[in-house]
Amino acid sequence: MIIEHFLYNISSARLVGIFYKKYYNRNPTWIIVACAWLPDLDFILQAVCYKFYELTDILLPIMIRHGDFHNVPIIILLSFILGYVLHTKFGENFYDAAICIFIGGMAHFIADICVYAYTYYPFYPISGFAIKTIAILPETRNMFGMGDWLIFAVGACILFYCCILKFAIDGTECLNYINFHAKNAYIMCISIFQP
Repeated sequence: MIIEHFLYNISSARLVGIFYKKYYNRNPTWIIVACAWLPDLDFILQAVCYKFYELTDILLPIMIRHGDFHNVPIIILLSFILGYVLHTKFGENFYDAAICIFIGGMAHFIADICVYAYTYYPFYPISGFAIKTIAILPETRNMFGMGDWLIFAVGACILFYCCILKFAIDGTECLNYINFHAKNAYIMCISIFQP
């Protein structure tokens, strides 16, 4: 799942945005969308760790593998770290940023649980509790290697429903929010990858 995480996180952001608009009259949910692939940072770090080992023949004290960030304690830790970064660099409220990062990471994690048949350790390293999942919507990678058409269609339907719900509750003026904060999400993603 590559593209589909984006759809599911947009759906989550729509629902969380209703809450923020009603109770706080602000909407930092662009962060949820920007964090669609947050737990997959372990995939990038895995490549770095194993490339370092390949070049130097030295094992790092912690060899990160894909799946290591797919648990609740790591998502909480990343929420605090990246929440602090968003607070200092982008002026977002720290609590809003941490909450939205956590929601974005958990949306990714829950989507993976629904798609892949693995044994997950949701509270690792705190607990050895394990969940053996079944693939409710198994991924076949039939969408040009970037995802699965069925999972994409389900995500599009969920997003459509969440948008209808959002428009019914908040009205159509929330479309201005998308235009403004899409730029913020783009700038955040670009700033992460700049040297």
